[in-house]
Amino acid sequence: MALIDQVQQVCDRLALQGWRDLLLHHGLDITATDLQRELTKELSTIDRNLPGFTDFAADGIRGIEPGSPARSLLYHALASSAVHSVNNNSEAYPTLAELDVIENYIYSLANRSLADFPNAVIAVFAYQYRIAARSPHGIHADMAFSRTGVARVGTEVANYSAARRSFWVESDHGDRLAVMPARYAAFLAV
Repeated sequence: MALIDQVQQVCDRLALQGWRDLLLHHGLDITATDLQRELTKELSTIDRNLPGFTDFAADGIRGIEPGSPARSLLYHALASSAVHSVNNNSEAYPTLAELDVIENYIYSLANRSLADFPNAVIAVFAYQYRIAARSPHGIHADMAFSRTGVARVGTEVANYSAARRSFWVESDHGDRLAVMPARYAAFLAV
């Protein structure tokens, strides 16, 4: 299955959970017939005053900016813990697998080859999309990468909090602590 088809599946599922209406406010229709074209068009009505979008990158102007999750409105909306759809249940948020699909699509559109990265090495990093106040530079929401992922054991299974877009320490059993995984992926490092 082509990556754009996987993105379409993610968008179709989330559109029914209020994300279509939220993104239409910014001029992005995630149910468009030609989704690939829709995601890469320039958006002139991004509302950075809307809660959750105040820290979207000032130079972000598309649903998907090739190679740049932080400048991709769709990714920001789905990955930022500050953005919420009108439906406030766990099914209304993207899963980690769905975020991976969007990330892979963003990076695939950069259309770069290994030759574009002289002396690159493949490295595994822990990473997380963070709001501006917690991003490495503090200017806008962005990815944070670390050579060390801090994870810990617990007395309960991992608790992924969809609304927070991250794992959460509290378990459903009161005084027990949930396992806290870190999110890891392989990247080219230069």
